[in-house]
Amino acid sequence: MTRSEKIVVLTALSLEAAAVRAHLPGAQRHDLKPTGTIVEQAELAGTGFTICLVQTGPGIGQAAVVAERVIAWANPTAVIFVGIAGGLKTDIELGDVVAATEVQYYPGGKDTTERFYPRPETWHTAHRLTQVAQYVEAHASWRRFLQQDGTATLPEIHFKPVASGDVVKDTDASELAELLRTNYSAAAAIEMEAAGVARAAQHAGVELLVIRGISDRSDGTKQASDADGGQKRAAQHAAAFAIGVIAGLPAPDPGHGLGTASADTPQPAPVARPDWAVLSQAPALTWRSGLQRPYGTEPPTLEVHLVPVGTDARLPMAKVQAAWDELVTLGRGRGQFAQSEAVDGHSDAQGAVAFVRALRGSGNTGLALLRTGQRSTWEALPKTGPMTGTSIFDPRHLETRIAALLELVLAIDAPLPDRVVPVAAIEPAMLVTRSTVGAVHTGAVTIRPYDTPVRTEATESIGTDALQHCIEQVAEELAAQLDQAFDRPRR
Repeated sequence: MTRSEKIVVLTALSLEAAAVRAHLPGAQRHDLKPTGTIVEQAELAGTGFTICLVQTGPGIGQAAVVAERVIAWANPTAVIFVGIAGGLKTDIELGDVVAATEVQYYPGGKDTTERFYPRPETWHTAHRLTQVAQYVEAHASWRRFLQQDGTATLPEIHFKPVASGDVVKDTDASELAELLRTNYSAAAAIEMEAAGVARAAQHAGVELLVIRGISDRSDGTKQASDADGGQKRAAQHAAAFAIGVIAGLPAPDPGHGLGTASADTPQPAPVARPDWAVLSQAPALTWRSGLQRPYGTEPPTLEVHLVPVGTDARLPMAKVQAAWDELVTLGRGRGQFAQSEAVDGHSDAQGAVAFVRALRGSGNTGLALLRTGQRSTWEALPKTGPMTGTSIFDPRHLETRIAALLELVLAIDAPLPDRVVPVAAIEPAMLVTRSTVGAVHTGAVTIRPYDTPVRTEATESIGTDALQHCIEQVAEELAAQLDQAFDRPRR
């Protein structure tokens, strides 16, 4: 059976759907008849895949029914179930992600003193999807889809079984807890829908991957973990990894299935590397300090700009006037601005600037579109700890974030010129130390001794088509230039 270029992404809860939706700006609603199931569709930029996002509701039975319905309608290449789960292993931290190698069904029912009589049923997740997941985890390419949450800790990915049943486990002292330890000891997480989705995918002959963020430890501390934002954080991490996996899939070939294009199928020639060209003169560039009035207490901030080459990208005034609302919508949709945050900024004849500043200078995020066609975005660097004023300069982490910010500015709804100059900077750059994001900082750290900005040079342009295919290479180059500039003062 010929598969479509669609990938069905299922979630059970609204916060899980919201975490995926943040990566799908412009998704269109489609109501399935006669059932009324709502599908949100959007093409994931740069992949050729159309994502079909559906919220199933909680529980194995509900998830199975909705999954079967949506699979029959979409005839997808793959199904990915994304959401949160309770942890079952002490070496897996809250916020980490479990990509299920298999789904282990345990019987549903009440978790009482009566004994459970297990009837084990297991589904293995798709080998090809798991291979891609392992690849994007090893190369850290999925991290560019992570939303900044103000912490310096990066989630780890674990490839382990997941237990699935109709019981919310929140104690280690019960018959269910003992059942899991005795009969499902390999399971790293417990949740309530994957068994139903696995059964539906198996019946339809569709490849399945289950991705779960760990929101609590299922040991009686769930209420405290939820109150601390554990569910939202875990959902965002799972969604980011799922999107990273999809972005890592081979280009779709609807005639032959996922990543199995025939030898007779014409394939586009891959762009091997960015088509850099040295400029004889640097273009007019406005750094963040010229877009946003600086505060005396603002944190060290990473900024990324795409500056057009030539004048063909100059925007009409009507586009500039409408840009502020569009920037706010894009920022909220991509997680740059939280839904609850008030967005500040301005729109005038020079362009539109939208930004959010946290209280006491603890954060700073923004988006801008100038009439010249320049696109800009920025975000605060991660800190060494929640109570410190020192930010971290980590070149590898910068690569990931620059790639994500490049994707963000490319998503701004405005015409792109033929060529642009990508630049990046860190300003202010005084209270910054070289370190690794996620490392434990217990003693004094060495602070950069210069108060000058860390900036790349605006000396090379790249074709916008090449940029969209080589975002990671461009991000690597900009991060390397920042790395070189970090230890020397600007003259």
